[in-house]
Amino acid sequence: MDETEVGNVYENTCTSFSASKTKTPTNKVSSSSAEEREQMPRRNRQAGYCGLSACSCRWVVFTLAVLVVLVLIAFAMFFIHAENKLQHVKREYDSLSENQSFVNEELNQLRSNFTRLTKEHLALQTTYNALLGKKCSVCPQDWLIHGGSCYYVSNDKKNWSESQDDCAARGGHLVIITNEREQSFLNENVRNSEVWIGLSDLKDEGKWVWVDDTTTAKSYWTDGEPDDWKEKNPNGEDCAHLRPWVDPPNTWHDISCDTRMQRVCEKNYNS
Repeated sequence: MDETEVGNVYENTCTSFSASKTKTPTNKVSSSSAEEREQMPRRNRQAGYCGLSACSCRWVVFTLAVLVVLVLIAFAMFFIHAENKLQHVKREYDSLSENQSFVNEELNQLRSNFTRLTKEHLALQTTYNALLGKKCSVCPQDWLIHGGSCYYVSNDKKNWSESQDDCAARGGHLVIITNEREQSFLNENVRNSEVWIGLSDLKDEGKWVWVDDTTTAKSYWTDGEPDDWKEKNPNGEDCAHLRPWVDPPNTWHDISCDTRMQRVCEKNYNS
């Protein structure tokens, strides 16, 4: 053998010796191999399971992250909507508050106007009552008031001339009728009495004039009057009187001036 071959033999011998020293019993080797074969698939399966769990975890985390983002977006949108609604409610509240202030001002103004008008009404009522009392006191006692004049209806009876003298003594004259309102007023207040009025044709037959020498602007003769009937008095009928119950408002009749009847005197205020 050469030197190289000797070296190889020596190396193989040492290797075999070392292997024999570290070699375990056969049954132990076989048992270890079996356990390793059983554990290898298990480790492989565990390794596979670990890989699947990691993947699933990543998807779960991603999904949760997306859900969190969506929830945050939804919350942000809800917050924005709530904020807008709150601002709208605030504007509505401000508007209502402003309207309420305006209504309160109007109400206070109305109350003020009502108070003022009430005071004015009371003042006017007081003035009216005072004027009414003054108006009633303008005419003497037992005189009636109408249209700016005072009227006295007598209870006693006199002829036409005596009646005119009595009215003059009272500060007036036999009544002068100038319009239908006055005519109706007299008809209403003398009712069933025949009364002298200040109309005659004593100065000029057929020309009827009032005691102040004015002519009648409008007459209220009953139909067929004046007729100057002379059967009872040859001088005829030259003085006028009222018969209120006959065909009103046309209640004038002529009659003898010597006839005795009641009279209506007239005078102005403060006469």
